[in-house]
Amino acid sequence: MREKLKEKILSFGGDIVYVTQPNTDVKKWIDRGVASDGKDSIVEKGRAGFCEEESLEYYLKHKDEGVKLCKGFALNKDHGMWVYHAWCKDKDGVIHECTSVKRDLYYGIELDEREAEEFRRSVDFEYDAECSRKEKQLTATDVGKFAFEALKEFKTKNEIGAFFKRAVEEHRRGDNAKNDKSKNDAKSL
Repeated sequence: MREKLKEKILSFGGDIVYVTQPNTDVKKWIDRGVASDGKDSIVEKGRAGFCEEESLEYYLKHKDEGVKLCKGFALNKDHGMWVYHAWCKDKDGVIHECTSVKRDLYYGIELDEREAEEFRRSVDFEYDAECSRKEKQLTATDVGKFAFEALKEFKTKNEIGAFFKRAVEEHRRGDNAKNDKSKNDAKSL
């Protein structure tokens, strides 16, 4: 598939395509990729070499204005090589180059909300860590709820059942952070 992608991109110009990204994006680029001329692009004067971070930052600041996050490849005709790149596009289709270098051509996809969220998690490590922490909390809460329901169904009366019942009831009241009794019970089990 990489060869098919390279052929498609080279049909717009350039001499070589440097594909470094995982194969998961190759099919998207083949199926949904669009070429755009960079002559009317606006350079936002971000840091060179940080296209993902700079584009993500610009997107997050302007997404309520209809800005889309894009990823794919960009070409500087001076050296003839397409390289992996990220940029933004406003609601009028104008490319916002978020690094310090204007590109001649772009080839890539506009990310939908889910893809933009995945992109954010892959680029913004602090945000990803916060999401992971929250996901783990939800998972632990769900496990507790399922365990409590299972124990209730089988009418198990023991220390573990009492612990789960207390933990779920505290969670429902919203005072599980205030009451350390369930933590102490967990340590004693």
